Amino acid sequence: MTPKPKTGRNMADCPEFANDQIPADLPALERHAEECEHCRAKLEHIVRQQIGDLPSDVHELARFATPGAAAPQPSVKAPASLQFQPPHEPSRPVHGALGGSSPSLATTSDRDQASNGIAASTAEELNRRLPQFHVEAELGRGGMGVVYKAQHLKFQRLVALKMILAGDHASAQQTERFLTEARAVARLQNPHIVQIYEIGEYNGLPYFSLEYLDGGSLAAKLKGLPPSDMEAARLVELLALAVHYAHGRGIVHRDLKPANILLTGEGIPKIADFGLAKFLSEDSGTTRTGVILGTPSYMAPEQAIGKAKDIGPAVDIYALGAILYELLTGRPPFRGESIQETLRSVEEQAPEPPRVHNPRVDRALEAICLKCLEKAPRDRYPSAEALAEDLAAYIRGEPVRADQGTASRLFGAVLRETRYTEVMTLWSGVWMGIAVAYFLICLAKSLLVWFGVQSHGPYFGIWVAMCLTVVGLFWFYRFRSGPRLSQVERQSLQILCFFWIGFFLTAWQYHRVGAPIVGLPSILVLELAVAMGCIAALLGGSFYVMAAACVFTAVLEALWPQAGPLISGVFCSPALFWVGWKYSRRWPPH
Repeated sequence: MTPKPKTGRNMADCPEFANDQIPADLPALERHAEECEHCRAKLEHIVRQQIGDLPSDVHELARFATPGAAAPQPSVKAPASLQFQPPHEPSRPVHGALGGSSPSLATTSDRDQASNGIAASTAEELNRRLPQFHVEAELGRGGMGVVYKAQHLKFQRLVALKMILAGDHASAQQTERFLTEARAVARLQNPHIVQIYEIGEYNGLPYFSLEYLDGGSLAAKLKGLPPSDMEAARLVELLALAVHYAHGRGIVHRDLKPANILLTGEGIPKIADFGLAKFLSEDSGTTRTGVILGTPSYMAPEQAIGKAKDIGPAVDIYALGAILYELLTGRPPFRGESIQETLRSVEEQAPEPPRVHNPRVDRALEAICLKCLEKAPRDRYPSAEALAEDLAAYIRGEPVRADQGTASRLFGAVLRETRYTEVMTLWSGVWMGIAVAYFLICLAKSLLVWFGVQSHGPYFGIWVAMCLTVVGLFWFYRFRSGPRLSQVERQSLQILCFFWIGFFLTAWQYHRVGAPIVGLPSILVLELAVAMGCIAALLGGSFYVMAAACVFTAVLEALWPQAGPLISGVFCSPALFWVGWKYSRRWPPH
């Protein structure tokens, strides 16, 4: 007896879900949606509305989808290594719905169980309205779009016919995004990008037809036997070259993932789904700061945060790295129990090395993958072409640029800035002001040493003046105006507060035991080095430079105490001023 599938809670009676709200019991809904196509599509629609038209991906909604197929194109011969097949399961022709309005996709065999995937009345109406096509089946639908398998009667070829699901009720934004996809695909003529055949209008709404692929999607292939390292490298190399071609024509895909990589019958990969494409030469109103567009497990951190101005070609390089990661390990680099958890992981956590999940992965290929997945765009490959070149070098058995060795990777990790670094743009004036004040204080202390002042009182007076100056700079540049203090700013302030407490306690103890004042500055500078190191752990490598300057200065001050204050001013002040100047160049923060 076949056990009844677990569909989870019956969401038909859930008032939250009925009112277009995600219920609190989301896991139960997800389990139910795996078996219920209606609830799956409705859930996608709700998520789009609540998260800024996020594509179909609740707890990896890609697992609800089986994107698919298109007519073979024998003009390009696929490498034999790309023709991997799932074991014990024949290849089923399905087709991904191309566009930012990506439907929730189902296999044609599933659709055939429901009147060949399309109601007879619907097919008759479409064939009457679009006489140049004979609609055969519905391939997939979602919150915004629907795709049909159709025969173009004049040219006698199968096509994927895409239309707006909402019909007459489609919003201007939905229509604009639909047309964005058509414009993007029409600009790109590449053997590894799905081609568009025709753009038209049906009942006042646009439609377009694309090539129909019959090899399934990369996502479907990954459910079977995983490819070897060499196969994965060759596949991603082809995709990287196609992405570089699109970037060269001013188009960023923004939603690259295995479900959007379709395959011909010969195994040729083709990039699909340009509905979220960004035109670099245009200021599109469809992309606003704070709106999250993409698929969480394949999003770059700047995309997950919703920084529209920071989204450029680097997000596609990150996504290619995520695809390579899944090819090597069988899973995406980040996968949480909810969208929010996945996005938080993308923003804050480093991906586990692929060898953690698959020890057989080659270290050089792992290095290429992890370089694509760097948090900061500047730390990734400078272009998709550079990624393709490194993959080509790996395939040829040559050294790759990403594999710099353990020492180099460790050094780079220490100096790399965190995602909180942007907060310091608000503090740039503070750091530069402190640097100038510190230099003047050091000059004053040098004069006291020069004139042989041994009393601790004048030195304490200078240190108190320095502390009050720091407080004034913080108030003037940060507290007086600007947004509310963030959590990382409060943590940094706590570190500085404890530094000043320790500073004055050390000076007081030094005075209490009657030690000569000339030996104290080197100890205090070491305490400053510890504080800068703690801040560096939060904010990144720039403060490690300051910490190193403090340690170096402390050593020199211990060796030549009479010149200690001047040495400290010469080395520490420029280092701290450089930190502030570096962040000031990024003003204003996004």
